[in-house]
Amino acid sequence: MTKVELAKRIAVFLFSVMIQGCGISILAHALVGITPIASFSYVISLHCPLSLGGVTFFFHLALMVLQYFLLFPQVRDRRHIMDILWQIPMTFWFSLAIDTSGWLLDQLLTGFDLPYAMSIGMVILGSLIIATGITLAVHANVALVTGEAVVKLISQRIKKEFGFVKMGFDLTLVSLASIISFIATNFTMVEGVREGTLLSACMVGPTVRFLMPRLRGINRFFYPKERRVAYRQAQAQESQQFHGVITIAREYGCGGRILGQKLADKLKIGFYDNELIGMIAKEAGLSTDVVANKVGRLDNALLYEMIFKDYTASLDQSLSTQDALFVASSRVIRSLAHKENCVIVGRGADFILGDNPRCLNVYLYSSSLQYKLDFCQANYHEDEATAKEKMARIDHQRNEYHRHYQGHSLANARNYDLCLDVSALGPEACCDLIASAYQKLQNSPKAHVHKLDHAVHDALLATEPTSKPAPELGSEPAPEAASVPASEQVSEQTAESSAAPNEISEVTVTSTATATDTATEAKNQ
Repeated sequence: MTKVELAKRIAVFLFSVMIQGCGISILAHALVGITPIASFSYVISLHCPLSLGGVTFFFHLALMVLQYFLLFPQVRDRRHIMDILWQIPMTFWFSLAIDTSGWLLDQLLTGFDLPYAMSIGMVILGSLIIATGITLAVHANVALVTGEAVVKLISQRIKKEFGFVKMGFDLTLVSLASIISFIATNFTMVEGVREGTLLSACMVGPTVRFLMPRLRGINRFFYPKERRVAYRQAQAQESQQFHGVITIAREYGCGGRILGQKLADKLKIGFYDNELIGMIAKEAGLSTDVVANKVGRLDNALLYEMIFKDYTASLDQSLSTQDALFVASSRVIRSLAHKENCVIVGRGADFILGDNPRCLNVYLYSSSLQYKLDFCQANYHEDEATAKEKMARIDHQRNEYHRHYQGHSLANARNYDLCLDVSALGPEACCDLIASAYQKLQNSPKAHVHKLDHAVHDALLATEPTSKPAPELGSEPAPEAASVPASEQVSEQTAESSAAPNEISEVTVTSTATATDTATEAKNQ
């Protein structure tokens, strides 16, 4: 990183800290509750001579001391200590922004009786401003604010999911604020913790999720033109080194694994489904059990965005297990695409390989519910009630995962090159159609592919592209990675996620590839 780029990033980061302070001040003046992390400082400021900014500064100093003791002794080196010390001027700037904007609001609102609707409006405005500041801070990628730094260290120290630690930290501060205010007011009221606290807590995460891709244009400010040009050239060169891949996204009960295996045998190329579990586990440094239970699964995207998502870091540096698995899956899949022609079932391969001009993205669905019921009964030995429950649950989980990481419905035909109704065409016809389209694509790769954004590309980048040319179609596949033992493999019906049934009702051919279907598919499909 050049000095000029670093200076630009620091400037944006300081601006982001300033507007977060302004957002805190707006919430404080709304008088219907403040953010969880600021609630403790706010209540203390109401019952001592110090301002909200002053209390915030000293509270954050205490958190910095806590950070030092949370560091493992072997990593208490100069670099980590400087990271903590850097938070002192940043916290001073943050506290100054709180008090300065608070003074301005005092002048503006003096003698004005806020109606309740306006108070709620100020909470919404303050939450939007805080979310904007967090988004800019993540893009600047210079440092963490003190509160989030403490949460990360606690998460690493006790080896617990970041989201749970963050929730526990916030609840602790809210509880302390409630107890202190209740005692300080002679047990008559609770200050600073009201409906506005809950509203801001629920708003900030999803708003950051919404703003992240829309503010990534700030990267143009960080990188000089020649670096951006070099980046685009390197990305274009990498895309030409990919091998031919067929990605298969599907509804539960459409036989994606069986059809994918037939395709691989027919074309004499590699096949990856459950085999990916061990590879992803190794890349992520997690157990195969964790990977089998979590990869590609998201029960509720909105809940995850509000509570469990780590928005304080870029995707590849996130402490969220879900993000770590997505990045690990992406690196494994891109590595495979650089090594050999293959078929990959699920796991968001179509989005992850969106810049591969030799990648055919396929979506399998069924317009007939009875077809899927018959398939589940024949292959999974499930009765009608069980099959319907799993269709609804697993398709919902897939779609939620896809919406979170890609932002679109899994069943959106624009995400794929080929959408096939298995119940109307039959598996054999689908296999023939996919094989034919794949062969044509290898002879005439896509002229236009999806370009991954800088941050996403860096996070998903697996290894240096192989310099070995792509093998000829029909050649023997490269040796497959060691597969996971059968005892560690999980069935599709217990570890997958997709899109709602029947969103696509006809065979559709499209030309873009940006979807994320992730999940662990059944060995017996």
